[in-house]
Amino acid sequence: MDKTDLNVNFEEIKKKRKPLGLTFIILLLLGILLFLIRSCETENALVKSSLKTDDVELGNDMEKLVFKIQNCSRLYTTEYKIHKIVTHEDQKVLKMGGLKIEIPLTDRHIAVPMDVTLKAYIDLGTFSENSIKTDGEHILITLPDPHVEVTSTMVDHDNTLIHNSFIRSNYTAKEQEQLHRQGLKSITDNILETDILENAKLSATRTLVPMITRMGYKEENIRISFSKEKFNVADLSRLIDTNNATSIQSKRE
Repeated sequence: MDKTDLNVNFEEIKKKRKPLGLTFIILLLLGILLFLIRSCETENALVKSSLKTDDVELGNDMEKLVFKIQNCSRLYTTEYKIHKIVTHEDQKVLKMGGLKIEIPLTDRHIAVPMDVTLKAYIDLGTFSENSIKTDGEHILITLPDPHVEVTSTMVDHDNTLIHNSFIRSNYTAKEQEQLHRQGLKSITDNILETDILENAKLSATRTLVPMITRMGYKEENIRISFSKEKFNVADLSRLIDTNNATSIQSKRE
């Protein structure tokens, strides 16, 4: 083989290698481009996942708080024992025209000691996330109004004082029961003169604040309010539960 033949073969080999080199470069560039695209997608996915996790954790915290508060159900906060003496007296009267003349020796008197137990509570069964407002640092929780339940009414028959005049009959059992109920009504009608409702609010606040601080809120950034801050006589019918006081018990039983 002469030099001419060698040169020809070498040129043919170089022509064949050029396309292979170009193909390799193109494939390399495509590979780098795909790698960059996948890296961006992975980074975006991580960011989205992180955001989603944060949202879930925040939601779980609120759900946990709502669950803990709801789990208190009826949060009994304050108990009052009220002692009252119910008194009554009357006298037979003779009516003559427009005159009323008291008949001598027909008066009678009674004094009945009774003890009534009142318990203040807050019904948390309807508490929900709508009762919570927070910006992440401060939190406001609105609780339902406190209620008062009459849990027991005890009448001290042994120390009941009765005085009957010579010609007057004694107080009947029905009359005495009416007096007991009048005494109970007098106590519940004057609930606003006590501080049981305000103490119920304070006790509920002292119970819930530590629960909320354990979630990371500072005590000074926690505010607990109630549906209504001040009550009036018109509110008593919905705030007082006397269902458990329908049966008035006796201390001597």
